[in-house]
Amino acid sequence: MNIVALFPFFVLRFVQVFFIILYIIIGVVVFIAYFFLQSMSEKDQLKAREWRDENKVLIKPKDDDNLNLEYETLNKNVDERGNQTLLSGSIILVASFLIMLEALRLDPNSIVLLPFVILISILLYGYWLTLFASTRKLDSICFERMRAIEKIKGIQVHRLLYKTQKKPEYQFGRLLYMQVIFGILILFGIIILLLRF
Repeated sequence: MNIVALFPFFVLRFVQVFFIILYIIIGVVVFIAYFFLQSMSEKDQLKAREWRDENKVLIKPKDDDNLNLEYETLNKNVDERGNQTLLSGSIILVASFLIMLEALRLDPNSIVLLPFVILISILLYGYWLTLFASTRKLDSICFERMRAIEKIKGIQVHRLLYKTQKKPEYQFGRLLYMQVIFGILILFGIIILLLRF
């Protein structure tokens, strides 16, 4: 028995339109949350810098061994966190697209599951995207501390990178590619929903 035949045409179209609108709303909410978290980390960097300039007690140059140890530890933590975030992101991205492709393979009688399978795929990647943006907050605190240590030691590794990454051409690409992938995922879900309903 074909389950699609049980529902009137207008009910199926209503469900289709409802889920398309829901996917777009989720996309907009995740997009706004991502940029909100990004701007928060930029504001936190500015606050940390202002606090450091006001108090001048952030680092005492006497403890050279402690500074070296702190610098290495912060650098290692940022590196490990970045690797873990990107590894989990690549797994979640592939899982999201595989879940989306699985929606194409669903039996026509399981048409009721289709919108929910697509929704799970979109929410999974959206979750990772906001998680990625929130880990940047901790990274920005670590980088601010490392740049202060570099200033005392007279080196410019992270300070030079910080100046370079602030250029508009680097900012645009860094923020855009993950949002483009998320947009493609949502668009792919809408196309599947239109084709299968």
